[in-house]
Amino acid sequence: MGCIIRPSPSTNSSPLANLSPFQVPSDNHSKILTKAPSIVSVATLTIRPCMKFSLQYETYINIPQSINIIESYQLSCSSEYRQILESYQSFISSVSYFDTMVHSVCIEKYSFIKAIKLLMIYIISNEGSEKSIIHTDKFPFFDFPNCLFCDKECISSWEDLIDNIKALKKNKKLYENFLHIKYIYKIITEITNQVSDEDKQAYKKILRVLKNTIELIDNMYILLNNMIYNIKSFKENLQSYFPTIQALSFISLTFQDKSPKSIVHFIYSDLNTNHFYI
Repeated sequence: MGCIIRPSPSTNSSPLANLSPFQVPSDNHSKILTKAPSIVSVATLTIRPCMKFSLQYETYINIPQSINIIESYQLSCSSEYRQILESYQSFISSVSYFDTMVHSVCIEKYSFIKAIKLLMIYIISNEGSEKSIIHTDKFPFFDFPNCLFCDKECISSWEDLIDNIKALKKNKKLYENFLHIKYIYKIITEITNQVSDEDKQAYKKILRVLKNTIELIDNMYILLNNMIYNIKSFKENLQSYFPTIQALSFISLTFQDKSPKSIVHFIYSDLNTNHFYI
């Protein structure tokens, strides 16, 4: 069973009815907004199945089992190993949580910047004004502390992700511990290369666990740095993104269901006759 787009006009009972929807900063933006329909006809309802794949970042090692293996060998990096994998779990959980809240699975050619745009559209359409988003000079360069009508879970998913990004980037000791684990892996590999084939069997399991973990954590730091880069890029390019964000927010304002899922499905449906895409 596919996901069904059910946009419908908002009513006077909506908490947004008495709010000023947007400040139009220029004539150009005004022309864009005049293209937006006042209501979206349910008669042209489009059924758009959700994508069957998941954006969750796969953990291809059994974390509790891997920790037990490393600790059973009593390596000098055992405590560091546990700490790194716990940090990994916390970070990846926050990434997956945010992806779920903004319905990233149905964003075509997904990128983190597109997810941020979707979050902005969701907030503006639910709060009725871009004033609900406060721009700051500090990372992540915008905040929305006074949202009244947005789903608190969606907002907290972003805040949780940002907290994890900041904590991971700031934790220099954790990265040093990771380098130590890489060093231990290198030493064990060198020892293994010098022993008999029979003795190598004793090292096989631990080398496999360390190798998979190093790949996992390397990818975590790549993802972390890419996210930081994309957040900075979003800030730098906001002026060019804003007309589309504003236009889609204006259209979404007419939906009874202003959830990220409903907005994403509208964007990639035949109801989006103005072809505004994130």
